Amino acid sequence: MRVVPPFLLGAALSVAAIVAAGLLLYGGPGFIQALGVLLAILLGALAAGVAAGQAGRTTEPVEALRRRWLLTLLSFTLAAAFSAGWEAFRGFGALPLTQAVGLALLGGLPLFAGGSVLGFLGRPADLPGGIRGPAVPALAGSAAGALLLGFVLFPALSPTGTLLTCLVTLSLAALVQGRVLDEVTWVRGSEEVAEESDDVAVEWWSRGQPQLLQLALLEGEHLRMVAREGGAPVRPQDLALREGIHRWVRPGGQRVLALGVGMAPLLRSVAEESAAHNDAERHDLILVDENAALLKAVGDHLLNSDALQRRVELRRRSVREVLAGSPAHLPPESWDLILIDTLSLALRPGRFELPAGAVLNLRAALRRGGALVVGPMQDGGRPGSLLDTATAMAAHFPRVSLYVSGRSIVSEPEGVPLSRVESWHRSEVDPGSRPAFLVAARGKLTEWPDRVGGYLRVLIGEPGEAQEGGRGVEG
Repeated sequence: MRVVPPFLLGAALSVAAIVAAGLLLYGGPGFIQALGVLLAILLGALAAGVAAGQAGRTTEPVEALRRRWLLTLLSFTLAAAFSAGWEAFRGFGALPLTQAVGLALLGGLPLFAGGSVLGFLGRPADLPGGIRGPAVPALAGSAAGALLLGFVLFPALSPTGTLLTCLVTLSLAALVQGRVLDEVTWVRGSEEVAEESDDVAVEWWSRGQPQLLQLALLEGEHLRMVAREGGAPVRPQDLALREGIHRWVRPGGQRVLALGVGMAPLLRSVAEESAAHNDAERHDLILVDENAALLKAVGDHLLNSDALQRRVELRRRSVREVLAGSPAHLPPESWDLILIDTLSLALRPGRFELPAGAVLNLRAALRRGGALVVGPMQDGGRPGSLLDTATAMAAHFPRVSLYVSGRSIVSEPEGVPLSRVESWHRSEVDPGSRPAFLVAARGKLTEWPDRVGGYLRVLIGEPGEAQEGGRGVEG
């Protein structure tokens, strides 16, 4: 039933257009019939093309659209060639067969091919750079093209020259479309992870220029992790943390605990550097998350080498229970670095809270000279949340610093497909806020950089020679 109103509307519009043409041109019944047949065939070809462009789904939307543009260019090339032959051989004797072929090549095939492009452009869920409702610019362009044809092209050019001009115009349109496709990211492929826990999917995100292939893990509609092909961190905050970790913790031989799969790319980076400094194949790097399917996906796609799998241990536990649990979860002085993914505790950076007793447990679990990293966070959202967390940390750690981004990130995150923007919270923050992360140290750190990957250091605890357990909060 939904197709009935637009169908009837289209029928009324075509009848009105043909009647208007017949009256204004003083056409008789024969003219109206011939015009009706031509428009019926051409509009039917256009409708069939739009339907073909909208039909089905594809895992390679960019290539599918490029094939449709290629078909459109080819159809106009054939139309120009047939037009040249028609002019050279004086209409091929006006035979019915040549007229039918001419109608197909000059009108039917170009409108079908162009309609398939328009139909595909109206699929923004599948197509990166697609637009909702391409009919508006397409119809506006049709009106402009009709005026250009009547007052400029037809008086100056032959039909063949006019079609060749259309071919050049389409080539320009295809080049612009290619530039648009190169600058956006789309979901290239997806697979479900079969496991007893919650619904988990693995996706590959692709972009043309600069070339980029990313691995993303989703828990339902919640985006839990993203990394470059090969496992390197890709988001701005993860890149900043990777840079900072090599300054805050001594290289090689460290024991690292990552709470939440969002920290998996950082843990892999630490594992690769640790392997370069220490060939021991013990489980000194541990990743904890309560979702078994997520851990399986990390093991299959991120830690997908024998060396990494021997070095990194995956443990299925609740992050909240580990933080608030007994010393069996966080043995005293057992870790050189603890990474907490706040999105394993809440859906957005500004909504998380550490469980009661977590700060004391974390302080006791760090070795002297060890560091604790908490992120992603934001400097706004729920009033006082970030300062409360930092102050609580500074009451038990002699050295605490916040690193805050120099700008708010509230627009569409770079490198995230349109269909996944609403699920992305690793860099996105509430309006008026800025991304941040917190670093707390037990003992003297190797270095306190004032800037890490575009994040500026805000002093909370004095990084001087304060005694263990001193407060040292400046503000």
